[in-house]
Amino acid sequence: MTQPSPYCDQCGHPAVPEALECATCGADLLTQSAEQRVQRSARRWRLSRPLAGARRWVMATAQHNVYGTLVGLVCAWFNVPLVVFLSVIGGVLGALAGVAAGGIAGPGVMDRVGTIATLIFPLPVRVDDLLPSAAIQIGGIIGGALGLVSGAGVTAYLSVTEFWRLLYAGDPAWPAMVAVGQVATAAFVAGVYTLYSRWSEPWRLRLSGARRPSRREATWLVPLLRQVAADLGDKQPPRLLMDDSREPSASAGIDHIVLTRGLIDLLGHDEDALAGVIAHEVAHHRAGDGAVMAWSRGIALPLYGVYRVAVWGAERGGPLRWLTASLLWSVTITVRGIVIPAQAKYWRACEYAADAAAHQAGHGPGLHRALSVLRAGFDGARTGWDQTILATHPPLELRLERLEEPGQDYPVLEQHPLAPRGVRPRPRRGPARG
Repeated sequence: MTQPSPYCDQCGHPAVPEALECATCGADLLTQSAEQRVQRSARRWRLSRPLAGARRWVMATAQHNVYGTLVGLVCAWFNVPLVVFLSVIGGVLGALAGVAAGGIAGPGVMDRVGTIATLIFPLPVRVDDLLPSAAIQIGGIIGGALGLVSGAGVTAYLSVTEFWRLLYAGDPAWPAMVAVGQVATAAFVAGVYTLYSRWSEPWRLRLSGARRPSRREATWLVPLLRQVAADLGDKQPPRLLMDDSREPSASAGIDHIVLTRGLIDLLGHDEDALAGVIAHEVAHHRAGDGAVMAWSRGIALPLYGVYRVAVWGAERGGPLRWLTASLLWSVTITVRGIVIPAQAKYWRACEYAADAAAHQAGHGPGLHRALSVLRAGFDGARTGWDQTILATHPPLELRLERLEEPGQDYPVLEQHPLAPRGVRPRPRRGPARG
């Protein structure tokens, strides 16, 4: 008797067991011979995963993190660090001129500041242009404050518009051509970087300490991963890697998820809790978040590359730290003040979305238990710019709140799987939400 093919001859998608027709395109699965099934099964396995991954990448990068992509594009390819650099200098010069403008020495000071400005700025700007009339008349602290704001604003405006004005003066079509060329170059660089990230992911993860699962780990975790992927409707589940780090962590890349031994040990080999964590990471994989992250970094790759130099110099300390800080401070301000906050907001939303997907697939209770255990030691106070604006993960307590069912009791502190039985914290009533 002819058996249905495990892969569709027309579209290459895996077939439902015992199905007579492809659920994707409706092709007849019984018309393929045994030899065709063997050949096409191997070939489709080699081709379907990259093609499915490519479709996931294209859809994810086209639909997700549009705001972060635009911010990265503008900042990296339209000279935003230069605008920041010149605006700060213009603000300082405007403040100095504004402080002295109202006094007797005002005209002389402004002439000297004007001389400095002509040496620094490659723009047709004078000190008088940096100051409003009120700053010239008032002077002192108020004049300095007005000069700071006005000087920064005027210099930023001129540094943005002057380049395009000169292009337009040469040929009215040049500004549009340059802008299109910059966008096309940025898209090409981002696409190449995304492909490189996918191709290099296996060895990059192994260089960072990841390894394949042992036979015992694979016997337990691989079926769990496949079941979770099926629950979430991920037809191409990610590959599982392990990390022997004692830090409890789980992460999802483009084609892989990595679990640490520290996470498994901390959860006490609680299969439901671990399935919840895996479901969260599989949800990231299904949504193509790894590819979106690579694309977002690639679209601003020149900026991130220079920023990494600044971070490297800061970590080395000594004269190198001061040198990189004095030369690259505008890049650091652009990345940490504009690009990362714009993209981190999207990643926090992705965390909530992955939690919601795991919950809808039936793994919400397990994920809630895992996050409750992790919260006790790994989610401290969130203060300052780094912990709030630049954080890629929302607070665990708010993630727990979204996983809780209205009207159910949830303990303030979840009992650790390895805690003595019978010792339970006092429960609290979960907030009722409509």
